[in-house]
Amino acid sequence: MPGYQVEVIDLGLHLQEALGLGLPTEKFTRKNDLPWGLHLTEIEEEYFKGQPHGRKSWICQRVELNAFTAPALVHYIESKLEAAGALGKVIPTEDDLVSQARDIFRDEVEDLVDRLISQLLPLGAMKEAAFDSLAPDLSMARGWVEEAFDENPSISWGKALQRKFSELVDEHEEEITDLMREHLHRTQRPGG
Repeated sequence: MPGYQVEVIDLGLHLQEALGLGLPTEKFTRKNDLPWGLHLTEIEEEYFKGQPHGRKSWICQRVELNAFTAPALVHYIESKLEAAGALGKVIPTEDDLVSQARDIFRDEVEDLVDRLISQLLPLGAMKEAAFDSLAPDLSMARGWVEEAFDENPSISWGKALQRKFSELVDEHEEEITDLMREHLHRTQRPGG
């Protein structure tokens, strides 16, 4: 990003540190030469150069982060961040904070309204009523799939049925809208 700079601080686990923490090493086979110009300590050189094993491979040792237990890894990372001066939490700028706060609050209100609607309206019964009023003779399914295959041999049978039913639902949208309105009126009437 033009004009943007950031200080990069290496928080990585170094070999000497891992050995000092008592983390176990593991053997691995290195198949490539070490990068040219790599600066290694004496102990890193011993572990990473390893012993020749064949023409272009070396048996070496390393320590992986998965040698830590989960709690120990969290403690390690937190101590590294603290040592680097990365203290406290970051709070966005005022404009970003207000915008994100508005979005979070809107999501919470929408979730509440959705929950209340599902409690106040018999959505399950309404969906069942719509299904019952629209349901075609499903024993015709094979014929619809074969008809779709005739038009497009590459279509899956599931997609063929989905398209057929999507068309059917679209054709009866007005009828279902009326059915839903009637269902809502019944639930709003006293004793309904």
